[in-house]
Amino acid sequence: MFSLQQAAVAWYSGRGPIRDLVSYGIGVGLLVTLYQVIIAFSPLSLHLFRDLLGAEERLARMAGEALKVSVFFAPFLAVRSVLQGILISRRRAGPIWIGTFLRLSTLTWAALWWAPGSGLSGPVAGVCCLLIGVLVETTYVAIAVPSTNERSSVATAAHVAGREWRSRTRFLIPLVGMVVLGTLTNPVINAFIARTPEPEVGLAAYAVIASLVWFLASPFLRFSSVTIAMGETPEALRRLHRFLWSIVLPLCVILALLHLTPLWDHLLHGLLGLTDDLAHRVTPPLVFLSFQPLVAALLSYNQGCLTRSAHTWRVGLGGVGRVTAILAAGFAGIALAVPGPILGGVLLGLSFLAELAILLLLKSMLARQESAPRPA
Repeated sequence: MFSLQQAAVAWYSGRGPIRDLVSYGIGVGLLVTLYQVIIAFSPLSLHLFRDLLGAEERLARMAGEALKVSVFFAPFLAVRSVLQGILISRRRAGPIWIGTFLRLSTLTWAALWWAPGSGLSGPVAGVCCLLIGVLVETTYVAIAVPSTNERSSVATAAHVAGREWRSRTRFLIPLVGMVVLGTLTNPVINAFIARTPEPEVGLAAYAVIASLVWFLASPFLRFSSVTIAMGETPEALRRLHRFLWSIVLPLCVILALLHLTPLWDHLLHGLLGLTDDLAHRVTPPLVFLSFQPLVAALLSYNQGCLTRSAHTWRVGLGGVGRVTAILAAGFAGIALAVPGPILGGVLLGLSFLAELAILLLLKSMLARQESAPRPA
């Protein structure tokens, strides 16, 4: 569903009717709902959690119950993603962050006041809280879109691909594959950590590592949509690229230096409440991952460049490279008995680097093809 935002930005020129795009998003959402229902209401869910991810029987069954509730997410996420893409194409990001704020506020209220008295299990209540937040966000964005002004942008190959259902689907499938494979990052890494010595400690440490890294990298993981919307000329693309190096690189340097200050200990012990042992285990991987925001930003930028030019299959190959790198390094780490926290941090960093390297290679090959002299 998240890939629909990128696709909608690429398809929509900023002017014209939006009903057809929204209808397409709903159709995709319902298709994904069917796929989720098949998994959630069959023995496949228990197999997924217990056998593939290594969860014990009790936890696997609790997670399976929560998965049944999560099947309602897809249509709301689809509509939200399409409407957000339309807002970005119209250069109106304000309603997006307001909608995000409303989602988090509603989620906080539901988790603190509604969930404890709901009588539901923790996993089911958590999914319900998130569903309530997404519903509020989607409703707000749907109300905000009609009040935004249309604008025109330079015609691209992606605009042509977005004119009919068949071409949209061909355009979207590689993006869906990329997002699905990217979303598999944490579950696959968890599956490897669950098979290391002291798996409970490894999983607890990686939960801290992943939450901090994704928090720091998340502002730049949507830079692909910005690149699609604003990269209308080669000069505009160069400016977007320079922005990443001038803003995100200094931020990463500050993050790396933060580990040498008392603020780091305060973050781990005072704010996160970690024990001395757990804080000691998470620090080396987090130092290694200090530059993850820059890697994520460069990855998103190159995804945006390729999506804007309608070369989405190259974006999809990047996702394949990410998971392939995790699997190869994960099996090697298990064979070498690498501790869980270290293995998790290495796999997370390597996944982004592998995907970025593949996209840079494919983008370079595309540039050479386009610059090569054509026969008369």
